[in-house]
Formats: sequence, C-alpha cells, structure tokens
Amino acid sequence: KVCCLGLTSLLALPGEQFPGEALERVFKATLDLLVAYKGQITVAANEEEVEDDDMDGFQTDDEDDANASDKEMGVDAEDEDEADNIRLQKLAAQAKAFHPTDDDDSDSDDDFSDDEELLSPIDEVDPFVFFVDTVKALQASDPIRFQNLTQTLDFHFQALANSVAQHAEQRRAEIEKEKMEKASATAAPS
Repeated sequence: KVCCLGLTSLLALPGEQFPGEALERVFKATLDLLVAYKGQITVAANEEEVEDDDMDGFQTDDEDDANASDKEMGVDAEDEDEADNIRLQKLAAQAKAFHPTDDDDSDSDDDFSDDEELLSPIDEVDPFVFFVDTVKALQASDPIRFQNLTQTLDFHFQALANSVAQHAEQRRAEIEKEKMEKASATAAPS
C-alpha cells in the first residue's frame, strides 16, 4: 500500500520535475502494483474467512472423524485425555526452556494481541481511489501530457487502467456506505 501511494504521488509531479518517459514507467509500475495489492487483499480476506470458519467454536468434520475412528479402535476418552496432558506438559517444558527468564524484556509482544489494530495516517487513504483521483488531476492540469501518456500504453496496460478505475469506483461506493453506516450508528442512541 505504501509503495502504491508513493508511486501514485509521483504521478502528480509537474512535467518539468518528472519527464514523460519516467511518468510512463511509474504509471505502468503503479498499475502493476495496484493489481498485485488487490490480489493480496483478496487472498488475505479469503484466509481470514477460512480462519473464522475454523474458529467458530464447533468441531470440524476432521475432528469428528478422528474421534469416531478412535472409538472404533477402542481408544478410550480417558486415555486420550491423559496423552493430551502429557503432550501439553512436554510443550510447556519446551516453552520454558526456550524463553529466557528475564522479566525485564521490554521488547515483549505479550502486551499486543492479534485483535489490536495499529492505526496510521495512511489507513484512511484507499490507494485505488487515490490513483484515479491523481490521474484525473493530471488529466485536468496537463491534458497534453496525459494524452501522450495514454497513447504510449499498450492494450494490456489500458485494460489494467480500466480495471483499476472500475475497482476504485466500487471502493469509493463501499467507503461512502461505511461512512454512512458509522454516522447512523453514532447518531442512534444506545
């Protein structure tokens, strides 16, 4: 995201500070990065969805199958619990051996949980919307330079640009919807 925003910011530089050849290269690289970033977001969302499905508090089919096969083999629940306790004790001993006993570890991540979110100034900036807004500003401020840029793009990059523009409009609508939901949630009395 940081790379996408940084490269997009370069596109807004005036022509005398940023030659046309460099503009073309940065424009293409930014398109490629935005497409890759979109893919990363999709993969992360899918992984998160799978994790949520696995952590819903119910046993999975694999766990049910394992328990059924254990019962068929005559494995008793008490024997299984005892084996689990022994395994847990061994793991605890290994963990103690691995961690130093120094209590003054200021670099410890123990205070941080996965549920905590760290906020930064760029969290509110959508790279797709920012890219489209920057390109529109370039088109308005220097139409000849913009025309020269678009004429150098082959079909592949034109298709990527159109795809990014469409995704940016979807994101813009999603962001607006989220803002309205937050506004209505804060306006509604508890």
